[in-house]
Amino acid sequence: MVRVGGMGNATSRPNAVVDIEPKRETAVRVGESLQILCKAAQPLRVCRVEIPGEGSIVLNEEPSEDGIEYYGDGVKTGQCGVRIAKVKEIHDGIFKCSLTTVNARQEATASLKIIVARPPNNPDLRTSTGSVQRNIYRKGEKLEISCSAPSGRPAANISLFLDDEPIGNDDSRTVVYETNLDDNSLAMQNASRSLDWTDNGKTLRCVANHIALDRPKETTMQLEIYCKLIL
Repeated sequence: MVRVGGMGNATSRPNAVVDIEPKRETAVRVGESLQILCKAAQPLRVCRVEIPGEGSIVLNEEPSEDGIEYYGDGVKTGQCGVRIAKVKEIHDGIFKCSLTTVNARQEATASLKIIVARPPNNPDLRTSTGSVQRNIYRKGEKLEISCSAPSGRPAANISLFLDDEPIGNDDSRTVVYETNLDDNSLAMQNASRSLDWTDNGKTLRCVANHIALDRPKETTMQLEIYCKLIL
């Protein structure tokens, strides 16, 4: 998968001594739980996190009633984790943990990107114009195909099929175009095929899979190959 544009992953300061799990970024559905664990090599005096949409929160090991609570084996072990019982749309963005160890006067930080998943729109399937009519082709004609899934967060995984046969080769990579609008992404895959009589009546399928979908979304088109009868 090739990514075009977009922001890089936030990381801790060069002199920080904080390890964060998961690494880099994590995608989660609305309503699911999320656990993030930050660790230092020494016991902690302060365990503080910044959650998008929630602000800065100092965590302790006491039970919480707001669905955001401490997670880990205790601040004495150097662990500063958070468990969000039910992820909300507002939690999409940069998460940061700030740890103050018992022998330090300054915080050490680490961060990652929380991606609150948003399903893509219905896939868009486009083909080159047939030489007979718009969607009617001749044997041997080269069919150009474009399959895309807009507005997914993160980008959807898309695939092209003719009936149940995958279409494409090593050059048919999925390209992801990232925008700055709510981190929505457009995933696109292009492919081509030299048509044969046996393709007549088969169904071209553009399929999008995504973490926010319970089942894939699909757009289809039936192929028609022109056959001239000779009497």
